[in-house]
Amino acid sequence: VTLDAREGQTLTSTYQTPNVMRVADLSGMTVWAEVSEADIRLITVGMPVTFTTLGGQHDHEPRQWRSTVRQILPAPPNSGEQTADNGKPAASTKAVMYTVLFDVSNEDGALLPQMTAQVTFVSARARDALVVPLAAVSAERDATGQYSVRVLDKSRAPQTRPVQLGVRSRHEVQVLAGLEADMMVVTGENEENRIPWFKW
Repeated sequence: VTLDAREGQTLTSTYQTPNVMRVADLSGMTVWAEVSEADIRLITVGMPVTFTTLGGQHDHEPRQWRSTVRQILPAPPNSGEQTADNGKPAASTKAVMYTVLFDVSNEDGALLPQMTAQVTFVSARARDALVVPLAAVSAERDATGQYSVRVLDKSRAPQTRPVQLGVRSRHEVQVLAGLEADMMVVTGENEENRIPWFKW
């Protein structure tokens, strides 16, 4: 896959053995995914994972590869820590990233070494779920420990309903109980009482 030396070139091996070439079997690839320290505890071996490559972002439907997590490396990659004057590691403002490995078949050769991938780890899944925007859910629980959602009744007057929540993403949350399909959910109210809503 790479040829680092040419015929007639002088190679020196004073401090390390020089690389002449790299040979690789590209029929199966290993993806090295970087996960922040804030999310690494959510990742488990065997967790489903999907990814797309930057090269496919312009396609109408970008190709998506699927796999499962094989290994989580216990230490972040060594990025050459700088030391302070007292000999201790200098404080770093850069986020700590951990490496997660998973394998994928590449029989058609669509994946190449050093490609950039956008990876999604599937921590939970719900099929045929009733969902509402997170903006519609109260920020805090009530006295009974339930969240609430404002809905519009037949006269377009807002009413508060307690809801039981399930799986959530960054923008939506599953409602297990408390709402029905086709209800008009309030997502915000302004001073003029103009209420934006979604029929969810």
